[in-house]
Amino acid sequence: MKKILTNLFFLFVVITMISISFSSCKEDTECKLEIITKLYDDTMMVVPNAVVTLDQGDILVEGSSDLLGRFYYSFPLEAILNVTSKDTTVLPPLKGEGTIRLVPGETVKKTIFIK
Repeated sequence: MKKILTNLFFLFVVITMISISFSSCKEDTECKLEIITKLYDDTMMVVPNAVVTLDQGDILVEGSSDLLGRFYYSFPLEAILNVTSKDTTVLPPLKGEGTIRLVPGETVKKTIFIK
């Protein structure tokens, strides 16, 4: 009886070790961001088609916001980026700036107010 319990315990330990080694989870390191461009004078008014620029060192990304004033992008690693948003449809162009810190596995949201 003691030998059977010892064998069962040994078998349990082996199965546990095998299941732990095969069930390793891959950590999500993708960093997503959402930039919302709004007017400084009317904070409820979003700016569609605003030109959004992300830069820091060798990184330079440029795009435009959608009809809801949102710009989405993702990076493979975390970083701290400078954000510039411009509305070039008016003269003189409206501009706003800020910084954003990307966090692995999360979507970081930042609102840029332009004036």
